[in-house]
Amino acid sequence: LFSNHFDGNPPIEQAQGLVELTAGLDRVIAIGDYNCRPGSECIDEIETVLVNCADLTGDSEIAADRVDHIFLSPDLTCSDFAYIRRDASDHPAVAAEIGR
Repeated sequence: LFSNHFDGNPPIEQAQGLVELTAGLDRVIAIGDYNCRPGSECIDEIETVLVNCADLTGDSEIAADRVDHIFLSPDLTCSDFAYIRRDASDHPAVAAEIGR
């Protein structure tokens, strides 16, 4: 389990570091505030080795402004993905049920 909070304007090196740490590992869950939106260079780099849980939902509505992400190794599954909008944070959080 990796919990991340990338810099406000994350350099690609942060994503590359996560990729290096997780490449080849089984049962990886990497969660956190990545300060990167879907389709950014940072997220694209991470998705070279991990699966973005939100992408497994098929719901394009949740993808647009998300900076919190749940990434999984391909051997894990994601269900009940939720995009949680509350006043407790400056941006919505994400949650999901993860299985094998």
